[in-house]
Amino acid sequence: MSTLQYFWDLASINTEARNKAAVSLIKALYQFQEQYQEDNKDNWDEYLKDTSVERLETLCSPDVLYALKRLIRGLPSSRDSARQGFSVALTELLSMLSFITISDVLALLEKATETSNGMKAQEEKEMLFGKLFGVASIIQSGIIEHPNTTEEELKKMFEYLLMCSNKKSYLKESSFKIIILLFSQIKKINNKNILNHIIEEILKDGVNTPEELAFTIKAQELYPKYDYSKVINWKHTNILHSSNSSKLCTILKESSYTHPHIHFVWNIIFDKLFNSNEKDMITLQDLWLTVVDECLFNSTYERKYLGFSLFKIILPKLSTEKIPFIFAPNFMRSLINNLSINKTYLHKLALQLIQDLIKIASEDSTVAIALIAQLTGKHGNQNFDKITKTKTIDSIIATLNIDGIKSYIDYLRNIFLDQDSFESDTKKVEAHRTWVVDQLVSIIKNQKIPKNDEIYLSIFEFLFVNGFCVVEKESKKAFSENLKVLPKPEDSEKIQELCRSRFLTVLGESLNSPSLNTSEEIVAPSTQFLQIIDKLSTAKNIKFLVELDKEAKAAKANAKNTLNTISKKLSATTDKEEIMQLKAFESLLVHLAILIHSDTEEAIANIDDIVNCYIRIFPAETKKSKKNAKVEEEEANPIEVLVDVLLSFLLKPSLLLRNLTEKVFKAFCGKLTKNAITLIINVLNPEESANIIEENDDEDNMDVDKEEDGDIIMEDGDDDDDDDLDIEDDDNDEEVDEELRRKIQAVLQKKDPNNADNLDEEEEELSDLNDDEMLDFDEKLAEIFKQRKIIKNSRRDSKQQILHFKFKVLEMLDIFIKKQSTNVLVLELVMPLLHLVKQLYGSHDQQQLYERVQSLLKNRLLKIKDYPKNDDVNTKELFELLEEVNKFAEKCNEPELCNLAGEVSIFIVKVILGNNIKKEKESNSKKSSKKSDSSDSSSSSNNNTLPNYDEKVIKKLSKFYGELLEKFMTKNHTNLRPGQFTMIIQRYPMVAWEFVDIIVEYLSPKPLPNSNAIKVFQLSQAYRFLEILFNTLSKQDEEKYLKKVKSIIPKINAAQAEVCEAYQQTIQVKDDKKDNSERKITKISQQRLKDISKSLNNISKKVKKMMKDDTTFVIDTTEINSLRSAKK
Repeated sequence: MSTLQYFWDLASINTEARNKAAVSLIKALYQFQEQYQEDNKDNWDEYLKDTSVERLETLCSPDVLYALKRLIRGLPSSRDSARQGFSVALTELLSMLSFITISDVLALLEKATETSNGMKAQEEKEMLFGKLFGVASIIQSGIIEHPNTTEEELKKMFEYLLMCSNKKSYLKESSFKIIILLFSQIKKINNKNILNHIIEEILKDGVNTPEELAFTIKAQELYPKYDYSKVINWKHTNILHSSNSSKLCTILKESSYTHPHIHFVWNIIFDKLFNSNEKDMITLQDLWLTVVDECLFNSTYERKYLGFSLFKIILPKLSTEKIPFIFAPNFMRSLINNLSINKTYLHKLALQLIQDLIKIASEDSTVAIALIAQLTGKHGNQNFDKITKTKTIDSIIATLNIDGIKSYIDYLRNIFLDQDSFESDTKKVEAHRTWVVDQLVSIIKNQKIPKNDEIYLSIFEFLFVNGFCVVEKESKKAFSENLKVLPKPEDSEKIQELCRSRFLTVLGESLNSPSLNTSEEIVAPSTQFLQIIDKLSTAKNIKFLVELDKEAKAAKANAKNTLNTISKKLSATTDKEEIMQLKAFESLLVHLAILIHSDTEEAIANIDDIVNCYIRIFPAETKKSKKNAKVEEEEANPIEVLVDVLLSFLLKPSLLLRNLTEKVFKAFCGKLTKNAITLIINVLNPEESANIIEENDDEDNMDVDKEEDGDIIMEDGDDDDDDDLDIEDDDNDEEVDEELRRKIQAVLQKKDPNNADNLDEEEEELSDLNDDEMLDFDEKLAEIFKQRKIIKNSRRDSKQQILHFKFKVLEMLDIFIKKQSTNVLVLELVMPLLHLVKQLYGSHDQQQLYERVQSLLKNRLLKIKDYPKNDDVNTKELFELLEEVNKFAEKCNEPELCNLAGEVSIFIVKVILGNNIKKEKESNSKKSSKKSDSSDSSSSSNNNTLPNYDEKVIKKLSKFYGELLEKFMTKNHTNLRPGQFTMIIQRYPMVAWEFVDIIVEYLSPKPLPNSNAIKVFQLSQAYRFLEILFNTLSKQDEEKYLKKVKSIIPKINAAQAEVCEAYQQTIQVKDDKKDNSERKITKISQQRLKDISKSLNNISKKVKKMMKDDTTFVIDTTEINSLRSAKK
């Protein structure tokens, strides 16, 4: 059995392969040695007595001796992982050979690693490493414990190691690791002479390096009886005594020379501090603060790197109670700085550290909360994620379970309530409380965080209590944690307003959250919120900031009574649509009952409207009198009233009301009437939306210019701008100047009532003012201009409010189109949206609105698959709509709008055809209806059978487009675009074949009236239309339209001849570059001729394919091709 292959595998980079080779080699060598000893058992005792240098020749089998020498020779090798593999195998081999001595191995090692003066640096380095690995193998093999081990052998090994340490600085750390290993082995045999010798040699100059410090710590641990006062000249002999902290700091900061590797001294120190209870020894906290935080984090980036690396080591070992001390000031400063600036050397390491924090937090919720407390606490920053541009806090919170989230909420509540123990500065108190409130809201918003009803309700209650109430006294018996403790100091008005605002945010988020109650009777979050408010109203130790008056209480009672009725109806019905609508009413009333505490007047009015709507949509099952029925008929439709209320919600800058509107509208969009749709569309009109905002904006009155002393009063002038309240300064210059003149007169009148009527003498009047009066006058003027700016900003805000309002209304329309695509009322949106697109086109200020409206029309309405297709669809009205769209296109000067109108026309054609499919054959009716859904993309090139459309409708459409084509071909100035015809030809060729004769008629070049000129563009487009039509022909269509094709071929050939003739004719035209001169041009340009010939060639190929062997009907393009290729 050969062992040579094992030696190659010992140098493998793969650890598993190395270990496997070592095991196999040792097994084989063990068998060889066993066999050898068995063969020489008679002489074995004599072999053991041999002390000569050649004793191994007789004691070892040839294979073992070869392996021993080769393994030692391989230790200096730098090939791959040879040192590691060979040293492992050597260690095992030495432990296997009980007769081998240290001297035997050292002799072989010295021979294999001998150095000389002529060696290169690399060769010397390899030899020194070979010595280190060889001595390490001797120590780890355990042969030191053999009884025949001498002190000289031990000293020689130590000298080898000390020589390596002193020889090269990069070997110092490795050498001392092995020295400590040797020291611990010698301690096992308790050879005090050698132990003393090692200590005295290493510490003869004291403890000055990290390696000497590491050795001293281990020596004092392993050999405490030695008198270290002889070699240690520190304040205390115990090297880790608290009084030695300054010395430790000096030495340990030098350990960074091994960067990026962590010096082994740190592991020895941490093991000692974590596992020892010695008195007066420096604590881990003191070591961290004095050495790591104050020393390393205030030094070079290599030492900061070491500090971060030590943090990664120590954090997992700390208990929750000890975590705070490692988040020391300098560490936190360095962490935040290196996270926030991605170009720093330590940025990547800081990010890795954050990932470690998140991982540790995911394992223990208590640790997670402790980490958050430190990152956002005294030495951190409450906006940690923001300033570091990370999601650290959010990610840690996301790792929390339900219990962890509850603990985190308690932690936040304590910070909010007890600010006296944190800050005395009012601004800092408000900043901390603002952060707490934002954190609570982020828990609700973050979908990754687990939440249950208790968490939702706890946060909701906290915000309501601190936003709408005042806790007057502490009560340990209170039913809620939020009522047991008074906030210290009291909440400021700013914080109360913030809590009210965030309260509405939480309320809005609850609309999009799943049910929070896990019981069988599912209760919506908002309903539970209302129950909490009712319960709070019974608490004796709180006071509401605004008490509800009788009217408000009556409205709230009305809402709650209606909610009870809805609850009963919900339990009795099984209809899904009705359940959705009832829940929408329930949600509306619950939220209004809650909002009555924040916007009382608005909520009262809306509650009344919503209750009336509910009563009329879901009337009680009682007989109606004729009088009541007549009254109901005279009243507005309840759906229209509901839509009006929803629109008023959208006027408010509230996410809650927006979400509420969306939820309710989705439930009732199927019940919308034409008037309701008109109501929604009308508010998109700039004048109408401006009026609505003006009527509803009671809270934002423009009386911002009223002074306390009443001297200056500015009124908000009417804005008559029609272009979406786009106010330009230049438009109102005269009006503003007059207003300014009036105000200046008011100021002068106050100073001198007799001389303030004539501003033409302004210089004389101002010259009479003394310095104080002039200063006062300047202040008044400054105030006037300041208030002018306020008015201007208010108008700008109003304009922005209108824009946002329109976006929200468009979202309602988007919902309607998406949910009710088959409703005939979607067709009512076509023309209003088209007109709105035209109105917004080119407006720089409203570019976003234009894009949104265009997208709604083009990408939502025109792309619906399930379009209106029922008895409510009136074909006659659809044709009127089609005609209206094309009239719109004729009046548009912008090509983009004309093309959009063309797409709308195609959509209407799709609806017309889809509602006029013959149902003669019952077996084909279902297939036809399915195919009609995608008929907008159908063409003759599609081999599937087309739906059997009504021929009368096809002819009516062809007549419409034929007349439209005539306008395009004959009118001198038309806004119609070719795209409007190419779309109908490509998508509905069956319509185009009905007016193909009109296309062919205009293939001939016809001169304009009173002129020899030809409408060349229209001419080339006629050929292009015909080419597209022929390209749509499928095999089935070829047979269907073969007769029609044969009838138009002669006309095409005749028209081609006329084109060739016209191309060769010239006409006189005026030369714009030269005055009073004329030049000759051809009636048809060469480029247009190329376009025409290209279309004719394609048509000719298609005809030839259709006619097959029939040469009677051929389109000969020889002449036009020759003219095309000829150079003019």
